[in-house]
Amino acid sequence: MKIAIFGSTGALGIQLTNIALSEGHDVKVLVRDPSKQTISHDNLKVVKGDVMNISDVESVIAEQDVILSALGVGRSTKPTVTFSKGTQNIINSASKLGVNRLVCVSSAGVEDDPSFPFIYRKIIRPLFLKNIYSDMAEMERVIRSSDVDWTIIQPYTLTNGPVSKSYRTQVNGLIQKGKNISRADVAHLMLQTVRRSGNQEAIAIAY
Repeated sequence: MKIAIFGSTGALGIQLTNIALSEGHDVKVLVRDPSKQTISHDNLKVVKGDVMNISDVESVIAEQDVILSALGVGRSTKPTVTFSKGTQNIINSASKLGVNRLVCVSSAGVEDDPSFPFIYRKIIRPLFLKNIYSDMAEMERVIRSSDVDWTIIQPYTLTNGPVSKSYRTQVNGLIQKGKNISRADVAHLMLQTVRRSGNQEAIAIAY
């Protein structure tokens, strides 16, 4: 399979790229600084560019079968449009080029829910994640209103553990007593999910 990956130099993106290559896929990635792409592989093509530039996005999506997005902004608490505007560019490019399958990472905490711990809902989320989650919510709206064959992956707290394949998932809902999930297992689910077709659904993932 020919896969376009966005956000490949982030902690999740690295896992996603490594696993995709280990499964024998041809991978094309978009990076602003190629020196940060530490993975080297015969089946990996690195394109220099920015997800905010639609021509750069098109150059990565062209001739690929599916798109995986692991866009992120690190620990920044500043206002951002990376998720929403970047994903809009991805969707516009995908529609133009006839690539219909998109699997995109969001978060289980984007929408406020009383099942989450009080300290998370009243302190962590409003003080440290407000801007990120606001843009993620807009990203999800952009995806849900599109015509592409999409899946939104909504992980709980991300960790650096290995692939276990023993995670729990919930379609279009939250996971009871969900706590955390390794980036490697999120990447594994994304690559399992990308093989589906005709779906437009959100999938929560946690242990």
